[in-house]
Amino acid sequence: MKMLKILGFISLLVSTSLNAEEWQIAEYLTIEPADSIDVTFQEIPELEMEGEFVAGWKGEDMSYFLVLDAESGEIDESEYWPALIKEMAGKKAKYKDVIIAEGKFKTRSGNQVSHKTIRYSMDGEQVVQLFTLVKSKKMTYWIVATSVDEDIKYMTENTIAILKTATITR
Repeated sequence: MKMLKILGFISLLVSTSLNAEEWQIAEYLTIEPADSIDVTFQEIPELEMEGEFVAGWKGEDMSYFLVLDAESGEIDESEYWPALIKEMAGKKAKYKDVIIAEGKFKTRSGNQVSHKTIRYSMDGEQVVQLFTLVKSKKMTYWIVATSVDEDIKYMTENTIAILKTATITR
């Protein structure tokens, strides 16, 4: 009986991964969001930026979106994160006051991912964004998730789930 449950679970995993649609969201970067995550890859006119973006939804309402950029080579995290925090929160910002959450994981293809949820002030308003680095030896992508509806937990959980499927093909 236990063996049947294990085989059933394995076949569920195989059928789930076969049903996932792979999206090329940047040159050399693909993701395969699970069907259980309400997400699209589309133009978002409200952003006033060209191109397609990953957008997360709650029913008819956009909850968050991802913006990304790439750099050849591997970024040194020990320099990147402090510089980003100084840029976003100011030179006098204390790390513990700015970082809400942070972590690291590997994608299923073995790429390294580090992430930090950062709180800072912009134009007098508090902003919270999830910053991630997805790295291989030849490429680094930084991906910024921005919440539209202020549900930081939803944005963070879904973005991490999506990025766990990321593959850098170069």
